Amino acid sequence: MEAFYVHIKVLWGLVKQRAVPQSPPPEQLSAFYQRFSSSDEIQSALAGGPNMIPVDTIQTLKGAREARSKLGKHMMHLSEFNIRYVQTSLSQLGLWCWMPNLDEQPDSLYNEAHRIFAIKSFRQLTAGGAYKYMNVNETYINDLELLKQAYDHYVHYSFTKKVAKERKEEGKHHRDEERKLIQTARERLKEKRYKYAVSKNLPKRYLKIINCIQAHSDDEFFPQKGVYIVKKLPFRSEAATSFFKRLDDVMRQSAIDDGKRIQGRQRIRHPDAPVTLFPKAPKGLPLDFYDSKWYNDKLPAERQDQADIDTVAFLKNPKDSLRFKDPLEKWGDKRFTEERWAEATKEYDLEFAVPEVVESESDDNDDSDYGRSIDLNDTDGEESDDEEEDEYSEGSGEDSQGDVEMRVGCSKDVDEDYEEFDDCEGEMSMAAYGKGTYTGRLADNEWNAWQ
Repeated sequence: MEAFYVHIKVLWGLVKQRAVPQSPPPEQLSAFYQRFSSSDEIQSALAGGPNMIPVDTIQTLKGAREARSKLGKHMMHLSEFNIRYVQTSLSQLGLWCWMPNLDEQPDSLYNEAHRIFAIKSFRQLTAGGAYKYMNVNETYINDLELLKQAYDHYVHYSFTKKVAKERKEEGKHHRDEERKLIQTARERLKEKRYKYAVSKNLPKRYLKIINCIQAHSDDEFFPQKGVYIVKKLPFRSEAATSFFKRLDDVMRQSAIDDGKRIQGRQRIRHPDAPVTLFPKAPKGLPLDFYDSKWYNDKLPAERQDQADIDTVAFLKNPKDSLRFKDPLEKWGDKRFTEERWAEATKEYDLEFAVPEVVESESDDNDDSDYGRSIDLNDTDGEESDDEEEDEYSEGSGEDSQGDVEMRVGCSKDVDEDYEEFDDCEGEMSMAAYGKGTYTGRLADNEWNAWQ
């Protein structure tokens, strides 16, 4: 469908990037509705009707004769025949320019005429080889229903949203499109750096940072010098910025050494550069990636959630990065952090990470009976009922006297969180059953008799 969308843009005159369609002239709308009252009349006019207006007054494709123009990534080249066909067909409809009315319903007669014309002219120009370079699938050309759906979505949904956005805030569509282009360039930069880092087997702490799109700066074109100014990331530390600069230098030198042509835009760092279009900071990166002042100005809960405070990534002098002269740089992440953490985190406010001292409860509780004598005869008149309660309650580990029930051969209290298992090896002898001992070395039967 890309060729069809390109065709619509050509008819609409939206050749320039980020162009926004305009509303049709009121006189064109008025003249059209005076001439046509049904879609059959439109089809009949296109099939061979007379020219309602002079062809040389048609504005669509005016000045495009035999001229090459760039539309996105495509080079447009329309022949004299193609241009003449389009302009003659518009003349038969009495239209000075192909310009749908996005303020009307998609199925209005005026908009229907534009859809019919767009589909018919696309099929005609494609058959004549106008879009041959785009490798158009002929199956789509013959599927009229699919072309109608694609047209309605592209014109009356996508472009309607753009126009509404522009009307609400002038220039917003342009800024949004510019933002998309900048973000795309930023993603390419990240992929280029990460691919190089992986190929050179850089430490994992470096890879984690490089693989995060938000860690990379965007840029802005400076036409006076023909260069791109690198924008500032307020959340990124000087150490992280120096590391990325060092990485770019190493990549550039590596390309020169390999005899490769240095590609990509020329990016210049300037002390007065503007702030990034993408101020949202990444989360979970090593602590020294973040600017300490920016980090400390946050609330404790935000600081705790922002960075990985247990790791650091950069050397004391980040400009020495990727030289591997400092033995620290060759160390694993855990060992590197243990060596560098104390010094690298001095400027960061990490008070939220200090555990609070929990005071133990006082032993001399006023409600406790500890240290007092207890009168066993004072029972408040309550007597135990041996007939109503069993000597051992079901599932209990204590008898009626409060003594702990013992397991075979045990001399310690039994934890309720025990594990049950089968004695597959026969290690437990039943000969000892009933012969456990209690405090005082009394056997079971002697203890029971004494009780």
